[in-house]
Amino acid sequence: MDNKNTMKRKILDTAIRIFYDFGYNDTSLNMIAKSCNITKPLITYHFKTKSNLANEVNLYCNTVNKNMITKKIYDCCGVYEEKINTAVELILKTHQFRVDEKAYRFYHERANASFDNVFTSGSIELYNVHNRRYHLKMNAEIDELAMCAIASRASSTALTISYFSGHIQSSFEDFCDYVVSFPFRLMHFSDEDILDILNESKKLINELDFKFEPYFCIV
Repeated sequence: MDNKNTMKRKILDTAIRIFYDFGYNDTSLNMIAKSCNITKPLITYHFKTKSNLANEVNLYCNTVNKNMITKKIYDCCGVYEEKINTAVELILKTHQFRVDEKAYRFYHERANASFDNVFTSGSIELYNVHNRRYHLKMNAEIDELAMCAIASRASSTALTISYFSGHIQSSFEDFCDYVVSFPFRLMHFSDEDILDILNESKKLINELDFKFEPYFCIV
């Protein structure tokens, strides 16, 4: 790893710790720079803004957790099933917000501070993979994949914040089922398929005994 990438990774690792400990609102680039023993312009050189850095923290942690979840399921079952893995990730992420106040605080504050990043973008590749794997016949003429990705991310964020703010009167299990099933409904999975996905993913979670650790970690 060259010096440029080494410094970028050092900033990212430090940002993960400080965003988790202090939240998005109370974290400044100056705090991160001081902890890294560098100047603030070096952070803006690599990440430009606090919002962009927070997005990179979120993406990195999600990727690490996704890879760990995939490996744990594969080691147990010997197979990789995209729709089941996706559901497991979504369920665990929702449970993480329930049990880890600091993880939820960062999620909520980042959403409030970065509307464009949170509500007008989505992981189109995730839906591309499902579309190809399960022959979902998403409508390319109206760019349905992009609309699905954006709608799913925006809806999930709004629903999660509303639930944990007390605006939705539902059991946590029912709320979690709704949030997890929503992207599959957008992708035109049948109700029967969605029920099977939920049941199988919950079974795996119970068998594999996932845990939540500080600094956005699922193990």
